[in-house]
Amino acid sequence: VTDAGGVVASFTTTVCSGCTSTDDLVWFVEDDAVMDDVVACAVQQAHIDVKHIHVLGWSAGALHSTHVALARSNYLASFISYSGGAYPLPTQPQNPNNHVSGILSYGASGVDWVVLDFHAQSLSWYQTYNPMGWYCMMCDHEGGHMIPPDLAPHAYQFFMDHPFEDNPEPYAGGVPAGFPSYCKNMP
Repeated sequence: VTDAGGVVASFTTTVCSGCTSTDDLVWFVEDDAVMDDVVACAVQQAHIDVKHIHVLGWSAGALHSTHVALARSNYLASFISYSGGAYPLPTQPQNPNNHVSGILSYGASGVDWVVLDFHAQSLSWYQTYNPMGWYCMMCDHEGGHMIPPDLAPHAYQFFMDHPFEDNPEPYAGGVPAGFPSYCKNMP
């Protein structure tokens, strides 16, 4: 990413100690403004490609990624959720016309679990947003709470294939060759 002129930025802690509007019990809605600042700085100082602003996370970070896919749909192109999915925080899409494409990677029900069943949370995201036109590649690796090592190398390809406001969906006809066989366009 950096070799191509991009920027990689990551939260290490929340900036919002004492906040109560959590999107996943770890991150807070107020943290979204930090992301806005990082993006604005990257646009201004690094001259990043604004058609390729993506987000990914694992576990609580994955729940935050699906939250910001909605809350920051004015500039996000796509997301990847490793053991995340929907969280019951009502979030309206910032830009209802930008259906941010995503990969939802999750394990077996009752096995991919830490406070929440991430299998169920991922299915909940799909069942809510796919009927509204949001593309979701569903990757049920049937394992535990993890980032599958055979899927992670495809993140960059997914991001490059999904620029901002991409239409029509490039994977509508099927998941490209090379992705793990457990990745499909439906659960």
